[in-house]
Amino acid sequence: MLPPQDHVFLFGASAWQLPGWREILAPAVILAVESYPIECSSSDDLCWHCRDCFQPWKDLVVPPVTPLAQVKRLLANSRPVGDRTIVMAWHGQHANSSDADVRRAYRVTNETVRLSLLELAGLPNVSLGGPVPSYAAIMGNSHFCLCPKGASSYTSRVFEALFSGCVPVILSDDLRFPFSAARRGGE
Repeated sequence: MLPPQDHVFLFGASAWQLPGWREILAPAVILAVESYPIECSSSDDLCWHCRDCFQPWKDLVVPPVTPLAQVKRLLANSRPVGDRTIVMAWHGQHANSSDADVRRAYRVTNETVRLSLLELAGLPNVSLGGPVPSYAAIMGNSHFCLCPKGASSYTSRVFEALFSGCVPVILSDDLRFPFSAARRGGE
């Protein structure tokens, strides 16, 4: 089989799910929502962020999907800045979730930022915690929307914050923005 030098592959998740992808796709261009994808041992007991998978001189980070219905909810709930009453907000999954699969996904990648945010939940004019049905209304009523990394370094929260009209506060050292300029041969 010839190497796919003239191919483009899209990975729309934080784990690149294609057995043998390193050998198959090394010369191909990769479009991905995650520049530090999650790799796991064969037993899935140990996971880590791959530091050499994404080649910024040829690969591109693309925006994650935000479903149209969610975009419409976020836009519809966006209040004028002067009418907003929440200083900062974040609601999402975390390593202390009641769902065992969600809890495991965050623990195997040692995600701690979200748990640290939960410690601030009792502050006045702050809305922090797990997923809530009123998510769009909370985001649209917030001045600052916290965007912690997920189990991976990327987060769709940046785009949700923009649709909500609040200022995204990025809490990840490893985030690469979609279509950001890349330098040949490294970062």
